[in-house]
Amino acid sequence: GSARPDWELPEILSSCGEGVQYIQTQGPALGSVFPLGTTLIEYEVMDACEQVAYCGFVVRVIEENPPALTINCPFNIRLHITGQDTTVTWDLPEILSACNEEEVTYTQVFGPALGERFGVGRSRITYKVEDACGQVQYCSFIVEIIQGIPTPLVVECPEDVTTTLTFQRTFTKITWPMPKVVSYCSDELIISQVQGPPNGSLFWPGQKTISYFIQDGCGNRTRCTFEVKVLEVTEIDPDVQDMASTHGLEEVLAYPNPNSGKFVLSWESEIAAPLELEIINLLGQVCQKMEITAHKGTNNLEVDITDLAAACYFWRLRAADGWSVTRQMVKK
Repeated sequence: GSARPDWELPEILSSCGEGVQYIQTQGPALGSVFPLGTTLIEYEVMDACEQVAYCGFVVRVIEENPPALTINCPFNIRLHITGQDTTVTWDLPEILSACNEEEVTYTQVFGPALGERFGVGRSRITYKVEDACGQVQYCSFIVEIIQGIPTPLVVECPEDVTTTLTFQRTFTKITWPMPKVVSYCSDELIISQVQGPPNGSLFWPGQKTISYFIQDGCGNRTRCTFEVKVLEVTEIDPDVQDMASTHGLEEVLAYPNPNSGKFVLSWESEIAAPLELEIINLLGQVCQKMEITAHKGTNNLEVDITDLAAACYFWRLRAADGWSVTRQMVKK
């Protein structure tokens, strides 16, 4: 935004008659385009007797409907001390404004000033913030001084997780307990996962590091890290292998893949048996389920998932005796 402001030249009173000279010594000239914000204009005025005086004023350009002024207030401060009081400092509020951020005015309107000594107890600090467009916001936070040294932050991290996939499974869903935390300042406890797949995700063979960031209300902070390991099956139970061969599910073909929402599962079965088909998303949620009966011989099952969004899915065929096969597919 910008504007073209207009003003009158300074009025002068002089006993030297006419012949006054005006020289603008600072700021854009009369008739120029001014940006948003505050601009200083200054004139040097000399009369016919060569007497000189200076005149200055401010031109302020603001938007008629300026964008909102956004403030990020400092976090609450909690300090433990052994004496009676202590000096406290903090950063000024961060602001986001489309107006000139260099012309923001900060005015503390409540609480002890920055750098003063604070006694034991809670103090509310409030700032009034005004930008170059004339917008005003208020920002408050708490300074709490506690006498005595707090107990340390104690964290019990979950143990490493190791699991082996069952026959014909390519992934598994894994969950774990949250870290256990003991702290003197647990009223403002932060536990945030900062590394690895979320709790309850699907895991494929391999090893993943899971890490949590933990901070209590006293400012104590630490990390909690453990490993999740998924192993592929190395030995197959002969009975399970025979069962798979009987159902024919170990050699199921799925085509086309990728597909547009319709595909075919094809396999050979030595027996007629009830089966359950599930369509599963990447979060492990069952999106679609149907019960079918496999016939002895060739089976061609047409599957329709056109109602589902385009994404990666898994299909799983499960027999009544518990044997199952899972494969990945892509719906375009």
